[in-house]
Amino acid sequence: FHFGGRGEINVTLGVPRLRKLLIVASINVKTTTIQVPILRSSSALCKAKRLQRRWSRLLFSQVLKNLNIHEKLSLKLNDHKHTYKIEFYFDEKYGEKQLNEIICSFETYFIPRLCRSI
Repeated sequence: FHFGGRGEINVTLGVPRLRKLLIVASINVKTTTIQVPILRSSSALCKAKRLQRRWSRLLFSQVLKNLNIHEKLSLKLNDHKHTYKIEFYFDEKYGEKQLNEIICSFETYFIPRLCRSI
């Protein structure tokens, strides 16, 4: 069924709601959330924590320790060089795999935007 535009039907639940949460990933969720019961075993809790870390929003400002940009100018026309030194703060709770994902995201999203703005 499709209820687009119907004001009286405005709550999305179940798998569509989970899908919406994953795709939109907004900081301020405007509708209800889903509570998922977790088995009381150590492996289930470990997997749930791993999933929580994976789906949690992590800002670059939370992992960026220092960013230095050095510009070297020359007397030649359009001859200048930028050197970037990026230091990350590493917290054991992120884990090595997540740290690699953070660095990959940094290279994929942040650095190209930084280069375009300079």
